[in-house]
Amino acid sequence: DIAFVQKNDFLIEGNILENIKLARNLHLTEKLRKSLGFNEDFLRKNLAQSNKIISEGEKQRIDLARFLVKTYSVYIFDEPTSNLDPIKANEIMDYILSIKDAIVIVITHDQNPEILEEFDHVITL
Repeated sequence: DIAFVQKNDFLIEGNILENIKLARNLHLTEKLRKSLGFNEDFLRKNLAQSNKIISEGEKQRIDLARFLVKTYSVYIFDEPTSNLDPIKANEIMDYILSIKDAIVIVITHDQNPEILEEFDHVITL
């Protein structure tokens, strides 16, 4: 299985946890929930009532969660932290870098040397 994670503004009616699971029987781990900065109140937020107040960063974290709740053999992340503040971006990148037993490809403009040195290979275009 290959996961291609890119910016996607597709949100369904329902709460945020339902948007993450998309009717699949998946479990949001505590580690992932904390890395994404999701508390229980946020996960229960009803999007039909609050869609206009979901920030771009929150939408991006929901998109990431949709793919990170399932195990894939290959993950391709296209700018996974582009709409996030630096602290949250680092937490999410740490989580991405902790993925084991999979090929992980990250496309990013982030040139933070502390993050880049964690990758096995870096290709600069």
